[in-house]
Amino acid sequence: MLCIALAACSVSPERSWVRTELFFGLGEGLEENPSAFGRYLDDAVSPAFPAGFTVLEAQGQWQPEDGGPPKRLRSRVLVILHPGDAASEDRIEDLRAQWIQRSGHESVLRVDVAASAAF
Repeated sequence: MLCIALAACSVSPERSWVRTELFFGLGEGLEENPSAFGRYLDDAVSPAFPAGFTVLEAQGQWQPEDGGPPKRLRSRVLVILHPGDAASEDRIEDLRAQWIQRSGHESVLRVDVAASAAF
């Protein structure tokens, strides 16, 4: 279903959801090892959100904190629908920290929006 305005949607979920998108850069050493992100999904994301998630391939650009020139990277966007409770929040923040530790990147962008969803 495609809705331009949320009020136009006919979805009546039993509870409200949060749609979290996490943006992961795959450059700087990880491009030579494309299975690194797959292992991260298996080791970290699947156990944290076994009910499901979606991964989208993307191209991204960001500017390092040191003010250097913008960098373009192959990227992945992880989309998770969750109830927005404290347990989900903790798991998402843990996923961000794990990727930063594994990749050596400065950050993982996080975007949260309220969502109306029915399964």
